[in-house]
Amino acid sequence: MTAGMDLPSNDIINEIEFIFKVLKQYNVSFHETNRFSQFYKSYKKLIESNNISNNFSELLEGMRDFFELKSIVSSPEILGTSVEELKLMLSGCRLPSEDSNSTARDNQYQLFLASRFSDSGMNVNCVEPDFSFEFEGVTYSVAAKRIKSRKKIYERIKEAEKQIMQFEHDGFIALSLDRLLESDNPYVLTNNPDDLVNITNELLLGLVKELFPAKYFEERSKRIKGIIVTLGIPSFTPFDSSLGYGFSLQLFPLTELGDEMEYLKIGRICEQLA
Repeated sequence: MTAGMDLPSNDIINEIEFIFKVLKQYNVSFHETNRFSQFYKSYKKLIESNNISNNFSELLEGMRDFFELKSIVSSPEILGTSVEELKLMLSGCRLPSEDSNSTARDNQYQLFLASRFSDSGMNVNCVEPDFSFEFEGVTYSVAAKRIKSRKKIYERIKEAEKQIMQFEHDGFIALSLDRLLESDNPYVLTNNPDDLVNITNELLLGLVKELFPAKYFEERSKRIKGIIVTLGIPSFTPFDSSLGYGFSLQLFPLTELGDEMEYLKIGRICEQLA
């Protein structure tokens, strides 16, 4: 699954105001000091002044919040079952590098990923370990982790596997690699926003090739059916000073040798997520 977004500035403002409106319907209020409200104010100033240098890093990170919240509010399943989690995810600093506690952004990633499954037509429930989805009559668990350190990738994989093993359904480990790029606040600089989807996908596959040795996939329990890796990255287009966002998701099946039926089924999950 890949996605790119490079909307006109006024469209982004309208979309943000729509997000505010939808969440308010679920009694999720936006304090003027929370990071998404701050992004909204900064983005309006950007339109008025056309000066991208002010709060550049915060604007880029705000695009991630915008892209993820836009997906979350598009899913009635997620909105209807996650009010407390929605309230929690709006806390935190404007930059993840400044967070002393990552719970808010961890929550946001879990709800965002669940919304992607929901928007793909699967029945989703926000239950432990993080959420579950139904495909072809079978329920699968998902344990989703935002990895913040290259040194802790394997530790987080094992932690997610342990979580899944505590519940009845086989499942998938989902890993956000956003924080593993070689910069505190990375972004794509491009004069062609149409290239963003391919660039994001190449960056994701490059991280997997560099940081995921074979044992990360091979040493998993039979109950782990696959590892999902995702990457989201903001973009900046200099010629019109516009901001965008790229997202890529890859699912690596973990099936027993010779189990073609299971392999093909996981392939169909991939296709539905695309």
